Amino acid sequence: VSTQSTGFSKSKAGVTRALFSDPSELDPNAKKRPTVGLNFKQQLITLTDTLSSTSAHYIRCVKPNSQLVGDIFDGDMVLAQLRYAGMLETIRIRKNGYPIRYPLIDFWKRYIILSPSLKLSNDVRGSVEKLLNKIKLQADNLQLGVSKVFMRDSQYAALEDQRNEKLFSTVVKLQAWWKMLFVRLYYLDYKKKTILCQAVVRRFIQRRRYLNLQSAVIRFQSVGKMLIQRSTIRKAITQMREEIERKRIELEKKQKEEEERRRREE
Repeated sequence: VSTQSTGFSKSKAGVTRALFSDPSELDPNAKKRPTVGLNFKQQLITLTDTLSSTSAHYIRCVKPNSQLVGDIFDGDMVLAQLRYAGMLETIRIRKNGYPIRYPLIDFWKRYIILSPSLKLSNDVRGSVEKLLNKIKLQADNLQLGVSKVFMRDSQYAALEDQRNEKLFSTVVKLQAWWKMLFVRLYYLDYKKKTILCQAVVRRFIQRRRYLNLQSAVIRFQSVGKMLIQRSTIRKAITQMREEIERKRIELEKKQKEEEERRRREE
């Protein structure tokens, strides 16, 4: 039996106590038959158990206008409903109190991003106090308890804004780093391919220059060899001519001597 049913069974009202008490306690000889009251009791117990196991959040509906038309708000009508429902007084009480309550360890885990240089020690309260001093919060909007941190809505909103800004800047840094890494990898790959293309083009240009130089050297060697051979042939021809002329002169000289000798003999 749930805690709620136990409480109702101990009520001073006889009807309530009889409704939520165990039938065997009222009359041990009574037969346990499913009656309407017993069914209602079981359904009510199940409902209270379900409500107790959840974190209930209540939504208060406000009628915007009496014409039942959308996107039209009657300010006086809405204000009157908020005032009669006690919402304004609830908001005032909420502002004057400390509605935001965080356990020390949860507060540390959530807001350590605002001062990541701090380290959590065995004294969780002392670590949280150091974190609060580091963040430099307003003392009248925040109280540090034994096991929890109490904050007002304004201080909680300011802390959340600082946390969101820190998260945003961290995310931007991470994005910038990953983009830098991606662009750098792309640049290195592009540089590698560019160097490869440059090497191929330079090899082609140097090979063409080498082939042209080789062709020019071969031509130069051919012309040089031709000139050397021509000079050699010319020298040989000149020597042959000189030899032939010398032999002709000697032959003529011999013929003259022979004729001179014949004349003398005659």
